[in-house]
Amino acid sequence: MPGSGLGVAVCADIGLALVRTDSSAPKHRGLTAFVVPMSQPAVEVRPLRQLTGGASFAEVFLDGAVVPDDHRIGGVGEGWAVALSTLTAERTSTGDRSHGLTGRASGLLRALAKRTGTAADPVHRQRLADVEIRLRVASYHQQRMQARPAGRLQGPDRAMDKLMLSDNMRRIGDAAAGILGPKLTADPQEWGTFAWGSWILGATGFRLGGGTDEILKSMLAERLLGLPKEPK
Repeated sequence: MPGSGLGVAVCADIGLALVRTDSSAPKHRGLTAFVVPMSQPAVEVRPLRQLTGGASFAEVFLDGAVVPDDHRIGGVGEGWAVALSTLTAERTSTGDRSHGLTGRASGLLRALAKRTGTAADPVHRQRLADVEIRLRVASYHQQRMQARPAGRLQGPDRAMDKLMLSDNMRRIGDAAAGILGPKLTADPQEWGTFAWGSWILGATGFRLGGGTDEILKSMLAERLLGLPKEPK
């Protein structure tokens, strides 16, 4: 189930810090990226306990940490470009591995409907059909991206992929909740029921990793639809 493990920061040997090195520059300028060794005593990692009981996210405190200039990535003041490349890579990793997860969850959802006798109910059938259609659309979008050279992929392509993924995970959880009702939270000791609660609680984290849904929607609005940019 999503969101049940330990976060990357707990296990990482190095971290990426985006540091403001010019306070007089506009918000996306004056930033510089550095690689930070996570083993130095001045770096403290505090796992954030999630609703699932896992800790897939963490707070990282750099209290007096010293990072030499030879740990810098790119030029001084060019850290925003490094951050964008890093987030794009994270979205790629999240999307490529998680579409298989939603596909398997969809199969479990259909099995749940059959086992509970709700597969023939018009409301549940419509919701299951909606999930299948949206998963198929997301899969086709990913296939289209994979067919293009990596250098031709744009930020909006990955943003759309990530948004569809997080939305589909939510819809799968909503469908399971509609089928199970109170069994979702009151464990009836029946196989394949109570665990869906972990899915619903953990899916929320996918709306944060690789850029929040709100940030990605702003990206699509500005870069793809040509809507007015956020005031600077």
